[in-house]
Formats: sequence, structure tokens, C-alpha cells
Amino acid sequence: MLGAMHPEPQSDGTWTIHLDPDWPGFAGHFPGAALVPAGMAIDWALSIIGSVKTLEHAKFTAPLKPGDHVVITRTGLNFEFHCGSQTKADLHFRDTANSSVPTPLH
Repeated sequence: MLGAMHPEPQSDGTWTIHLDPDWPGFAGHFPGAALVPAGMAIDWALSIIGSVKTLEHAKFTAPLKPGDHVVITRTGLNFEFHCGSQTKADLHFRDTANSSVPTPLH
């Protein structure tokens, strides 16, 4: 993404991102009520994992907005996005290599 922000690893095992209010993507998502696209948060988690995984479950409880300071915690393939004491998103991935793909019914 154009001028995208990236998670920065911290010494405590978390990652942080400051959501720069001047990021050009906020202008189009959404004008007057800017927020981070869900796909971008998913991309951040995938960049931390470092390999292709399958998103199994995503729950966004509050928008990530310009100026937010986001702390990302990881437990295995599960991620939580926090701003202060508020959890704003939970993402759960599974290992694609070890997953079984259901056979379509004909």
C-alpha cells in the first residue's frame, strides 16, 4: 500500500505502529471518518508471521484511527491489536500447510 505503515518489533515481544494521521490512505478510507482498512491490519499480522497462512477468524471491535498508537501481541498464530487498554481486533490464523481442504459436494 502506498506509503504504508509497518509494525516495529519491541524488546518485550510486541510490535507497535503509530497510525500517522498524514498517511495518504486515510484520505480515501473514509473521507471525514478515517480508519485503517481491515485488510491492512491482516497484512500487518501476516508480515509478522513471515509466511503464508490462512485467516481463520477476524473480529474487529473498534476502528483503528489516525493518531492511534497500536500495540500488537502475538500468541502462536493469534494476534490482538490494542490501543491503550482497549482491544480493537483479534485475528486468528491457521497453518495452510497443515490444513485439510474440504472436498466440494457435487
